[in-house]
Amino acid sequence: MFLSLLALVSSYIQRTEADGLVHLNGGIIVGRGQYTYVTDNDLQFNIPKTKDSCKVEVVLNEPITQRVGKLTPQVFDCHFLPHDVKYTHNGCPLLEEDNVMLRIYRFTESQTFLETFLLNVQITEPKSSLIKFGLVSLQVQKFYGISNPIDKNVVSFKYNANSICTVKVLSTEALVPAHGQLIVDDPQYRPENLLDTALKHNVRKVRQATIPCPSNKACPTGVKEVRFLKTNCEDFLAMGLKYQHLSPPSPNNDYIPIRVEVRDERTRFLHQVENAWIRVNIKGAIPNQQPKAAFMSMYILEVDQFILTPLSMAAVDAQDDETPKDRLVFNITKPPVEGYLTHLDDHTKSITSFSWQDLHEMKIAYQPPNISHTERRNCEVDFKAIDTFFEVSDPIMVHFSIRTAETNAPRVSWNMGHPVTTFLQRDLFQGLIYYHHFGGEVFEDSFEFILSDSHEPPNLSDPQITMIHVTPVKDQLPKEVDGTMRYLVVKETEIRHITKNHLHFTDTESPENELMYIITKPCFFPTNQRTYDAGKIIFTDSTKNMKKDPSVPMLKSFTQHAVNHMKVAYMPPHGDIGPHPLLVQLVFSVNDQQGGALTGLVFNITIMPVDNQPPEIFTNDIKAEEGSGCMITADNVMVTDKDTLDEALRIQMKQKPQHGDIEHQGNVMLEGDMFTLDDLKFFQVRYKHDDSETLHDLVVFTATDGFNTADEVLKVKIIPINDEPPELQPHLKSGLQCPEGEMITITAEYLYATDTDSGEIGYSSCMDTVTVIVSDAEAGTVDSCCYDGPLPPPVPLHGSLPFYDLNITVMPVNNQPPTIKIGDMFTVDEASQASLVLECLSATDEDTITEELIFVLESLPQYGYVENTLPSPGYEKSNAGKNIASFSLQHLRAGYINYVQCRHNQMEPTADHFMMSVSDAVHKSKAVPFYVIINPINDETPDLHLGNITVSMETAKKEK
Repeated sequence: MFLSLLALVSSYIQRTEADGLVHLNGGIIVGRGQYTYVTDNDLQFNIPKTKDSCKVEVVLNEPITQRVGKLTPQVFDCHFLPHDVKYTHNGCPLLEEDNVMLRIYRFTESQTFLETFLLNVQITEPKSSLIKFGLVSLQVQKFYGISNPIDKNVVSFKYNANSICTVKVLSTEALVPAHGQLIVDDPQYRPENLLDTALKHNVRKVRQATIPCPSNKACPTGVKEVRFLKTNCEDFLAMGLKYQHLSPPSPNNDYIPIRVEVRDERTRFLHQVENAWIRVNIKGAIPNQQPKAAFMSMYILEVDQFILTPLSMAAVDAQDDETPKDRLVFNITKPPVEGYLTHLDDHTKSITSFSWQDLHEMKIAYQPPNISHTERRNCEVDFKAIDTFFEVSDPIMVHFSIRTAETNAPRVSWNMGHPVTTFLQRDLFQGLIYYHHFGGEVFEDSFEFILSDSHEPPNLSDPQITMIHVTPVKDQLPKEVDGTMRYLVVKETEIRHITKNHLHFTDTESPENELMYIITKPCFFPTNQRTYDAGKIIFTDSTKNMKKDPSVPMLKSFTQHAVNHMKVAYMPPHGDIGPHPLLVQLVFSVNDQQGGALTGLVFNITIMPVDNQPPEIFTNDIKAEEGSGCMITADNVMVTDKDTLDEALRIQMKQKPQHGDIEHQGNVMLEGDMFTLDDLKFFQVRYKHDDSETLHDLVVFTATDGFNTADEVLKVKIIPINDEPPELQPHLKSGLQCPEGEMITITAEYLYATDTDSGEIGYSSCMDTVTVIVSDAEAGTVDSCCYDGPLPPPVPLHGSLPFYDLNITVMPVNNQPPTIKIGDMFTVDEASQASLVLECLSATDEDTITEELIFVLESLPQYGYVENTLPSPGYEKSNAGKNIASFSLQHLRAGYINYVQCRHNQMEPTADHFMMSVSDAVHKSKAVPFYVIINPINDETPDLHLGNITVSMETAKKEK
C-alpha cells in the first residue's frame, strides 16, 4: 500500500524560488533503496560565498520527516560541494515521496538570520538494481507460522565475479519486521539439548525453556532469532533464513530489511550499495487498519498563563491494534492559534510532529503566548496518529484551556541502556556488541577484558585494554543560569553595566570566552516601532567617562566573558524619553563555537525618566478692547515639557502688565502668583485693560515643572474705542482780521484740535465728506462777528436753500516701520534642508501691504545658506542651491524659501543663526537673530589614530 505525505507537509515541498535565504528548492529524485547527492541544481541559497557565514542543519526531532531515508551530514555548509550532501533511501516500498526538514542559519556581523524549509524527495523505481526479487514470495500460512526460506527464488543479487557481495539485516534500524522475527535453524536449540543445557544451570531457566514463546503458544523447535546479520550474499541465500510470525492481530504484510554492499575484492572499495525490504505475506490477516484516538484520554489540556506545560497522555493518546504505541507518530494538523507546541530538547522552536515515546516521556509541551489575559482562553488543536506502515488516523481534537493562574511544570526523565559483562566471539562477528556512550563531555574511554576458551577449566588470557575514541557531537546547547534576571532598570541619563546577574548563560562544551551573544534585533520599543532611537548596547572601553555619547558605536556581539568583566553596558536614547517609563527590548541569540544556538531570546530594559529638561512656553497674542478685557486660553499660552506631566506644570506671573491686570478666577494676580494648564483650558485666567489710551501691553509668564523654568512674553493688542471727544488746543488766538474782498489762511494758531481716539489710517486712503449750505442770511442766525443789519423776518422767505458736498480724501503716508516676528523654533536635520514657514518667521506693517515686505539677511548663516527655489521670470528651472540675501514675505508664505544645512563634514554643528530685518522699501525694522537647531545624524566614518609605543623588556605601557 502506497501513501503520500500528509497535506500539511506537502504544502511546503513544491519547487520554490524565493527572495529569502533559500533561492532554489527544486527537491531531489532518488531510486528506491539507493542514494543520491544534493547539488546546486537542486538547492541554492541567496548568500554570497565570500560575505557571510552560513550553515544548514538537518532537523531531527520531526518524525514525519525522513521517514524512509536519511540526509547526511547533519550540518553542512550552504556552499556545499557536489558530493558533500547525500540522501539514502532505506528501501521501504510504502511511500513514493519523503521530506527532509532543513534549517538554514546566516551569520552576519550584526545578527543571525534563520529560515526553516522542507526538501522534497521523490522516490522512483531504480533503472538498474543490484537486488532482484523472484517469482516466489515469502508466505506465512497461519498466525504464529513460519515462512518458506529465503533463497535465490525469493531474491537474488547482480554483481561482478571479482567483487565481494555482503548482505546486512537492518531490523534494528528500520523497526521491521514489526510483527515477527527472522529465524534460522539451530540444532543446539532442539528440545533435548535445550533441557540438558537448562539443567546444567538452574531450575528457573528450565521453566523459561519450556515456554519460550509469547502468549503461551507452542513454538517450533530448533530455531534461533537473528537480530543482526552480516554475511556474504551466497551464504545469505543458503543458510535457510525464515520469517516467524509472532503477534496477531497484524496486517497481512510484514517486511525484512536488508542492505547489500558490493566492494572491490582487492582494495575493498565500495562500488555499490542498495537497500530493500523483503515482503512477507501473512495469510488470514486483514490489511493494515488506521490508528484511532485512545478511549481513556480526556483530550483537554489545562495550561497556566505563560507557563510551558508538558503534553501528557491524559490530554491526548492514540492506539492501534497492529502497532505498538511506542512506534506511533503524531502529526499536528491544526496548530494552536496562539502559542506553539515544542520539544523540550529545544523549547524555543515549534514542532509539527512528535513520537508517542516523547509524549510518554513528557518531552512535548505547549508554550502559551507571551500575552497577558484576564480571562480564560480556549483553542482547539488537531492531531493525526500514524502507525508503522504510515496509515493515518482521523483528526483527533484536543481542547487547550489557558488559565490566568500559575503552576509548576513537571520534570522530564530519560531511560538508560543496559550493559553486558560477557559476550562471545560470534556475537562480535554478527555485530551484536555495541559500545554505548552515556552522553557526557568525555571523548576517550576504555574497557578491560580477558579471553577464555571452552576448556574445563577454561584457559584465560592476560587482561586486555581497548581504547575508545568518542567523536564529539554537538548535543548540548547553552543554558541560562538559574536566577538570571534578563532584565535591566536604568535612568535615562545614565549608562548601566549589564552584569552576569542580568545575563548569564553557560555551556558545558564551551568556555565563557567562546560563548557568543549575537544581537539579532537591536534595541527597539515594542509599543512604538516608529521611534528609531531606543538606545544601544555598547562596549564600555569605547567610552571614557560612561556618559551618553551618540558617537559611541553600537555593539553587535559580545561574549559571556565580557559580561562577567563589566565590559558590556546599555546606553539609553540620546533624546529625552518623556515623563513615563519606557520598555525597551532587544532580541539576541546565544551561540557556541560548535554551532549550537539558542535563538529568539528577549532582553527587557526599563528606562526611568529623569526631570532634567526645562519646559517650553509659547504664546500667541491676545486682543482686548480699550477699557475691557479678554480670556487667556490654552491657545494663547502653551506649555510643554518632555519629561513632566501636564498636571505637574505651573505658570507663574513674573511681570504684571503695565496697562491692566491679570485675573485668576476673578481675583487680581500679583507677581509670583501661579495658575495651571487646566485653568487655561477652563477659562479661569483673564486680562483686564485699565481704559488708558494705549495700543499695546505685555505680561511676562514663567513656566516651571518644579525644577526647571522658562520665560515668555504674552503680547496684548489694545483695540481703541472712540469714546473720547475732541479737545481744542489751549491758548488759541481768538481774533482774525480779513480785509474786504481778500482772503486769509486760518492756521493752527487760530484753530487746532486733537482726538486721542484718532491715529494712523493704514496703507489705504480714507474718504470723508463735508456738506456746505449756501445761505442769504435768512437762516435764522445773527451770531456773525460783524452783522449790524436788521433782524431776519419771523417767517423764512425761501422754502429751501442750496447745499454742496465737498469730498475730502486723506492719503496714507508710509511713516511707520515694519515689525519682524520670530515664532516657533526652527529645526533641520544635518546635511538636509527645511522650509521657512510663517509659524517660524513673519512680519507686519500697519501702512504697507504685507506681500510687499522684504526680508533682508544682515549676516549670513555659518553652517548653511538660504535659498529661493522659485524659478526666475521666464524660466522653468528651479533656483535651488543659490545663496540669497533677501526674499519677500510673499515667497516665504508660498513655501519657496529654504534653509540648507551644507557644512557638516568633519564637524558636528548643532545650531546656526543669522541676523535678519524686514523692510517696506522706506523704513526698516531692527535686525533680530534667527536661530536654527541642527539635529545631528551619524554620517561620519570613524578615524583610527595609531601611534608607536615603546616598551622595555621589564616594564609595560598601557595603550591610550
